[in-house]
Amino acid sequence: TEISIPNGYFVKDDVNFLKDLGITAIYNSTYGESYLDKGIAIYGRFAVTSKTSSDDIFRFLTCKSYRKCYIWKNRSLSLLKRILGNNYLTIKKLIRNYI
Repeated sequence: TEISIPNGYFVKDDVNFLKDLGITAIYNSTYGESYLDKGIAIYGRFAVTSKTSSDDIFRFLTCKSYRKCYIWKNRSLSLLKRILGNNYLTIKKLIRNYI
């Protein structure tokens, strides 16, 4: 059984819990990151949302510099998630409602 993490918010502490549920693969939003953790395959993915245009997908698939910018953005977000912990989602929601 496989699972995709909503919003890509994934912490390694979840692996044991998900393994106990029979999960064999986890997809998160960290593109390019793939590894095995406690027998569960963790795959990074390119997250397509309602705001992702077909041009964005095309550029991601065909343009190396676009992918590099995408990876840089995700690494920055990952660092922010680690720093803010559980507050990340609260702040994200506040910002989205403000903008």
